[in-house]
Amino acid sequence: MKLTQRRVDGMTTPGRYADDGAPTLHLLIGRDGTKAWVQRLVIASRDGSPGRRVDRGLGPTKAVPLTKAREIAFDNRRLARQGIDPRPTVKDTAPTLAEVLDKMEKDDRGVEKGKGLRDSTKQARATYLRYADALMSMPIDTIGRVDVLSILRPIWIDRHATAVKLRGILRRALGWGQGHGYIEVNWAGDAIEGALPAVNNGTDHQAAVDYKDVPGVYQGIKGDGDVARCMRLVILTACRSGEAMSAKWDDIDLDARTWTIPASDSKVGKGHVVPLTDDAVAQLGTPGKGLVFRGRSGAELSKGAMRAALRKVCPKCTMHGFRSTFRTWVQDATDHPRVIAEHALGHAVGSGVERSYARGTMLDKRRVLMDDWTDYVNSK
Repeated sequence: MKLTQRRVDGMTTPGRYADDGAPTLHLLIGRDGTKAWVQRLVIASRDGSPGRRVDRGLGPTKAVPLTKAREIAFDNRRLARQGIDPRPTVKDTAPTLAEVLDKMEKDDRGVEKGKGLRDSTKQARATYLRYADALMSMPIDTIGRVDVLSILRPIWIDRHATAVKLRGILRRALGWGQGHGYIEVNWAGDAIEGALPAVNNGTDHQAAVDYKDVPGVYQGIKGDGDVARCMRLVILTACRSGEAMSAKWDDIDLDARTWTIPASDSKVGKGHVVPLTDDAVAQLGTPGKGLVFRGRSGAELSKGAMRAALRKVCPKCTMHGFRSTFRTWVQDATDHPRVIAEHALGHAVGSGVERSYARGTMLDKRRVLMDDWTDYVNSK
């Protein structure tokens, strides 16, 4: 469509709109209502080979009116035909993607929960970013739509969970670039939504075993190594596997038989006290300092090691799935109130007043529930 300034000001539907009045110029509208100019160019090659396609941000519509955007677009197109990449000029040289990620990790060591860098260990970060190796040395103002899609598309279906995590990391890194004025468009965000393959959301990524089969699975976990003990603790306490893997002796009170999960180790960003049964205490091993469970190198256990060990006992199970199994068991096989089960899982339940009222007695009630669960797990 041929855009007019009035039309640009009035458009609100998220999407990418080509301007017939200036070939290669597009209006990008994000889900949050932000509007920016983007130009898709082909930088001519001087050796006769096919040109290189790039996307260049020209600025937000509030700062750059349509007439100015078209003027810039025409100049950029002329330069591109001469083999010159018309990158936007910024006051400082843009940092590389690797430099941005390093800075973000140092600034907040894990970032907000669920914002891409939630998995802040070097091992987890390396697992995701190895797919983005081609982008790591690129200044963030040179990373365009084609670059991001070139690493996400190949793994979007077959390794969807990894791809989503990777996109989250990239989205936040490029968002940092937006906030610091290096780039105008976040090419890991809404701008590429329609370019990614559809995924069957019906896939169960956290397969849960039937609670009737839990005793057999639990007793099938053999050995006294850290991986086996950590797995058994996850089942006995219905905690998240990441919480167990990062458990520290300073968080364990053997006299009170409690394990306090600090907010920094919790997925929901809130501390949680877990009552420990005798069997759960037995899985902790000999008291010491630092991590309760360690991998071969002495560092935190990896989720990969946990998954591999679980597959030997239950190929279709996931560690996280035991939380769903526990919740189903409470609902279908016991008389314990739903609210007790939700608190046992670390979920916020009810209003603030209700939570305040329940705080004094909930731990004792949860201890009775976890005793019953432990007895059931050991029943066969």
